[in-house]
Amino acid sequence: MKQKHSTKICKTCAFFYQHYIKSDDCFSPTFCGHCSNLALHHQIRKKSNPDYTCPLWTQAPDVTIARREHCRKILLDMANKIQNMAEVLQSDQTEE
Repeated sequence: MKQKHSTKICKTCAFFYQHYIKSDDCFSPTFCGHCSNLALHHQIRKKSNPDYTCPLWTQAPDVTIARREHCRKILLDMANKIQNMAEVLQSDQTEE
């Protein structure tokens, strides 16, 4: 499910870090987190409610594009390594 950034609350802010709890083999979000914006007083930062509205809210970047680019680079690197292995195996076969 895509997260919309239209609501200016902590959970959609670039500075918000969601807290999680481990249950069995998975992690579930809790109804709390913390803020990493140093412009806020430390007492406010450590008590961040995901639905709190802050005047210092900042748009969180869309990580989908960055993840796709990262995956593309990894796949290209893997393809190059596989090509190199295929060339080594082919050269070994011709030497026999």
